[in-house]
Amino acid sequence: MTTFLEDVPASVMDEDPYPIFERLRKEAPVAYYPGTDQWFIARWDDNMRVGTDAENFGPSQWTVAGVGPSVLSASGEQHRWIRKGIDPLLRQRPIHEYAHQHARPLVASYLDQLAPRGEAELTSEFFELISARIVGDVLGLHGIDDETRQRWFLAIADWLNQGSIGNVEVSSELTATLDELDSALEELVAEVTKKPDGTLLSTMVHAVPDGAAPKTYEELAGSIRIIIAGGFQEPGHAAASILYGLLSNPDQYADLVASDGKLVQAAVHEGLRWLPPFSSTERVTLREVEIGGVVLPKNTELCLLIASANYDESRWENPSRYDLHRPMQAHCSFGFGVHMCAGNALGRQMEHILLEELPRRLPNLRLNPDREAKTSGFLMRGVKSLSVLWDA
Repeated sequence: MTTFLEDVPASVMDEDPYPIFERLRKEAPVAYYPGTDQWFIARWDDNMRVGTDAENFGPSQWTVAGVGPSVLSASGEQHRWIRKGIDPLLRQRPIHEYAHQHARPLVASYLDQLAPRGEAELTSEFFELISARIVGDVLGLHGIDDETRQRWFLAIADWLNQGSIGNVEVSSELTATLDELDSALEELVAEVTKKPDGTLLSTMVHAVPDGAAPKTYEELAGSIRIIIAGGFQEPGHAAASILYGLLSNPDQYADLVASDGKLVQAAVHEGLRWLPPFSSTERVTLREVEIGGVVLPKNTELCLLIASANYDESRWENPSRYDLHRPMQAHCSFGFGVHMCAGNALGRQMEHILLEELPRRLPNLRLNPDREAKTSGFLMRGVKSLSVLWDA
C-alpha cells in the first residue's frame, strides 16, 4: 500500500496534479492516497470499467461530507426519482431551444458591455458571471443577482476542492455562506411547492411517486448545492479553459475564427478533454474486487481520475497539448454511467455559443502578455484567471 503518493503534499495536488497523474499511469495506475484515504485510478480502461460497472461499484459517500446527501451519493430508486426531477429540462431539445432564445442574447449583452474596454480578466468578469446567470435561471434563482450567485458557487467549489485533497476544515465564512444560501433557497422551494413554475427547482420538488408529498428543501439541499457548484462551474470554467487552449496556440484560434463556426464543436470537445472542469469522481467497492492487479476489499473508497484518463497515452498522442485538429474520440469529462452529468447538454451548448460570440464581439482577441493565466484546483480545476486584450 506504500506508494510515492505518501510524499505528495496537498498543495501540489491543487497547483498541478498532471505530473503526478503521468507518473501514476506509468508506475502505479491503482494507488493509495493517504490524504483522502482513497485509491486513485489513473488509466482510461480502469476508469471506464469502474465507472460503468454498477454491480461491483456504487456511489461514494464522499460528497455527503461536503454538501450533504445528494444526487451523486444516491443510488437505486432514490437516485432515479432525483434524476426524474432534473433530466427532462436538461435534455438536448429543450436545452437547444432555451440556449438560442435566452442564453445567446444574454451572452451577447454581457459581451457588448465589455467590448468598449479592450481588456478584461475574463474568468471572473465574464465566464463565471454568465454561467451563474444562465444556469441559475434554469434552476430558478429568481431575484438572486449575478454576484451573489457567483459568491455561492465559489464558496462551495472551494470547499469541495479542499476536501478533495484532504483539507476538511469548515471555515466560518463557508458556514455563513451556506446559511445564506439555505435561507434563500428555502424560500424559493416554498414558493414553487405552492405554485409550480417549470424551473428546475420546481420539477425537483414535484418529481415524486404518485400520492407522495412534494420534496422538502432539506431533501433537496445537497443536490441543489451540487447543481450550484458543478452547474455554475462547468460551462464557465470549461469555456475559459477552451479559450485559453486556443489563444495559447494563436494559429488554432485563427483557424477557429476563419471556419465560420465549423470548428466550434471540435474546439469544445478537445477543450473538455484537455482540461476537464471536474478532474475526478468517486466510487466505492460493493464487494472485494481486483483492479489493475490490486485486490481491494469491500467498502474501499475510489477516486476515478478523469483528468488522468483523458491523458492516457495509449489513447491520445501528445495528450498534454491542446490540439483543435485532433481526431475526435470519446473522453470521460462528464463522468460515467447513471451518474453522468445531467447538465452536459447545457454545458456544451453554452460553450458553443460563447465560442461563436466571442470572436464576433471582441475582435482580435489575444492573451494579455503582461498577466499570466492561472490554473488551479484538484477536483474542480480550471483557468481561474484569464487576462485578455482585444481591439475595442
